[in-house]
Amino acid sequence: MPSKDIALRDIFEEVPHRLSKILSPAPIKELLPTSLPSTELRVDFLARLEDESILHMEFQFFNDANMPWRMLRYYTAIAEKYKTHNIKQLVVYVGNEKLRMKSSLKIKNLVFKYEILDIRQIDCKVLLESPDRDCFKICVNSAILHNIPSKRIISWDYILLPIQLLTPYNGLRHKVFE
Repeated sequence: MPSKDIALRDIFEEVPHRLSKILSPAPIKELLPTSLPSTELRVDFLARLEDESILHMEFQFFNDANMPWRMLRYYTAIAEKYKTHNIKQLVVYVGNEKLRMKSSLKIKNLVFKYEILDIRQIDCKVLLESPDRDCFKICVNSAILHNIPSKRIISWDYILLPIQLLTPYNGLRHKVFE
């Protein structure tokens, strides 16, 4: 079937001007190249959930005006690869600036939405009480990134892990435990 598609595309690439006036909803200004850029997409996190839906997460450090377009590209690639439209998408914003990214794309013939979560909305106390060591790291990173006073986030009775976990932060350790 692809060879027939290619043959049809080649025929219509050279559509006579008169036929293009009939098929096109508006006058043609110029013919554009028909090959589009293709790139290998790589997402930050992808998992199948117990309810058979797919969870896709992107971790974003800065406000990206093109995020809706990126998420749409990811959505279509995931839907095509896994043959499902039961996809939950979440952008986790970890930047210093105020979150300004849009969580939807609305253009003619298309409405596309996904969720955005600012990491500062997560209660660090819940993360610190988790037995999962990665939750502790997320909380500490969030505190360091956002210059949140340590007294609001970490008190000595919540330190669940050995101090050695903080070693990668070197000079930043003091910000967490002042």
